[in-house]
Amino acid sequence: MPTNLSLEGVSSTESFYTKIHTSMISDVRDGALPPGKRFFSDWLKQAFPGDNRNLTVLDAGCGVHVLNGLTCVEQGFGRVFAIDMNPDAVEHVRQNHPEINVEIGSVMELPYGDGSFDVVVCAGVVHHTADVEKSLRELSRVLKPDGTAYISIYSFRKSLFEYVIRLWRLLGRVIPFDVMHALFSRFRAINNFVLDHMYVPVIWVFSANEVRDLITETGMTVVDEHPINYGIPKGSALERVLVGDGLIRVYVCQKPL
Repeated sequence: MPTNLSLEGVSSTESFYTKIHTSMISDVRDGALPPGKRFFSDWLKQAFPGDNRNLTVLDAGCGVHVLNGLTCVEQGFGRVFAIDMNPDAVEHVRQNHPEINVEIGSVMELPYGDGSFDVVVCAGVVHHTADVEKSLRELSRVLKPDGTAYISIYSFRKSLFEYVIRLWRLLGRVIPFDVMHALFSRFRAINNFVLDHMYVPVIWVFSANEVRDLITETGMTVVDEHPINYGIPKGSALERVLVGDGLIRVYVCQKPL
């Protein structure tokens, strides 16, 4: 069973991410892309190297930076859509990136018809939703038959990092988020990584087998998967002990015809 590390009686996920993501904007302007965004960019170039003008893509849970959606624009996708449940993030994207068709919406209830997209991207989002299985079913629903989904999910269950997160979240019950954010928002690693894991209201943590089973139940098939590398020797015993199947593990899925 997946591990539920969610906190009760705290702010909503959408309001929490307003401050976290706003502090990330200057990092993006400086060219400091997070490892997960670089990983996605590299994957996209390899997976879709040709003419993408007839392909439609969804960035599900885009955040204020909409980095995955912008990467798809750069790669020549004909139409790029994005949703986020945070109104502040959506407004920021509308004002700064008119090339993205963005609207407010939840991954658990996507505002699109069945089979709307050739590619669906949902990076680091579903493990912050109240119902992970429902979120995955929605991603599958809006994906066209023979379409491709790129989904990244916390897969570090029963690793050392899971217990580090447990400790951080215990501290988070004592030290208010606003205090920590005021002190450390300018420190990239702490704002983007520590505070995120420490205070986000909802966290589900999985093993890779659990994620595969959930994805299979949605009608999609996992065709490739890799942990995103954060500087730990890949495939080593150390990696397994520290982060299990992956701090963030990418599952590339296809929906059969």
